[in-house]
Amino acid sequence: MAATNKKVTGINTYETERLAGGYGPKAARQPEEQQLRRLVMACLLWEDIAYLDGEKVVDSIRSLIHKLPASVVSSIAVEARFEQKLRHVPLLLARELARHKDTSYTAHTLAKVIHRPDELSEFLSLYWKDNKDKDGKPKKTLSAQVKKGLAIAFNKFNQYQLSKWDKDSKEIKLRDVMFLSHPKPNQDQVTLWKQLAENKLPPADTWEVILSGAKENGLSKTQAWEKIIDMWVD
Repeated sequence: MAATNKKVTGINTYETERLAGGYGPKAARQPEEQQLRRLVMACLLWEDIAYLDGEKVVDSIRSLIHKLPASVVSSIAVEARFEQKLRHVPLLLARELARHKDTSYTAHTLAKVIHRPDELSEFLSLYWKDNKDKDGKPKKTLSAQVKKGLAIAFNKFNQYQLSKWDKDSKEIKLRDVMFLSHPKPNQDQVTLWKQLAENKLPPADTWEVILSGAKENGLSKTQAWEKIIDMWVD
C-alpha cells in the first residue's frame, strides 16, 4: 500500500499575510532579524517595493528595530551601508537606535554609517522629521549619543570633502552640524573648521570647478583636463 504524505503541523505562519500580494498559501514566519534584514537590504526609503507600500516598509523597519538587540540592528546598518551601498536606510536605523531601549550602540553606528559629509545633514533632517514636542512642534535637540556620533563622523572629512558638500541650498548646513555636535578638531583641522564656521571654505578642486575656472586661471581646456587626470591618478 502506498504511503501517504503526513500533514505537517506546528509551522508558524503569518495570519494576515500571504504570498504574492495576498494570494496563495500562507508564508512561514521568518525570525525578526531576517525580516529586518530582508526589508533593509532591498529598501529605498519610502519607495514602494514589490507588493509593499513604501510607508508601510518604513513602519515595519521601525517596529522590528525595537524588537531586536541594538547590536544586531547596528550590524545590519553597517552591512547595508558598506556591502549593499545603501545610503539612506542605514541613517534610519541609526535614527531608531537613538530611540532604542539600549542606546549604547547609537554613536558607534552613526559614526560608522556616515561616509559622506552630506549624510551629516541628511541624518539631522531624518532625526528631526518626527521629533516633536508635546504640542506637535519640531523639537530640534540632540541626544548625547547622537552628538557623540556626529562629532566622530565629522572628524573623518578633509577640506576637499567639506568644500564639495557644503551646499548653501541645504536647509541644514555642515556648519550647523558642527555647532550642534561640538567635534574637537586636531591641529590640522583648526583653520579648516574656522573657515567652515565663517562660511569661507575655498571651493573644492572638482573637475567641474577646474573646467569652469580654466580661462580665469590661465589654463587651456587641454591643460585643465590634464590637471583633472593628474588629480585622479594621484
